[in-house]
Amino acid sequence: MKRSICDTAIYSTRPVIYALSPATSKEGTYALVYIYGINFLPSGTTLVDFGTYKNIEVGFYSSNNISFVVPANAPHGIYRVVVKNNNNLNYFSTFIYSNSFEYLIYV
Repeated sequence: MKRSICDTAIYSTRPVIYALSPATSKEGTYALVYIYGINFLPSGTTLVDFGTYKNIEVGFYSSNNISFVVPANAPHGIYRVVVKNNNNLNYFSTFIYSNSFEYLIYV
């Protein structure tokens, strides 16, 4: 099947997570998490979903490295971390989602 230009543009901006560092933290402590991967975008275009905590702003270092702060009120448990790029096409805001990685908050 032949790809359209639009398909290629969307595919090329799909974020991919390769690793989190660290991938765990203690409940109630400050945790800055670095995400390593590809296709991260600057200027508020890339956001993180951390379980039920949505649209967390990131620190942008490069298209391969961003960071976020784990929500301080997140209880212990396993959380799914997903990076998403805002795709503003035709005046509609849609997100292009990455694969997910697990993050553990322990007691």
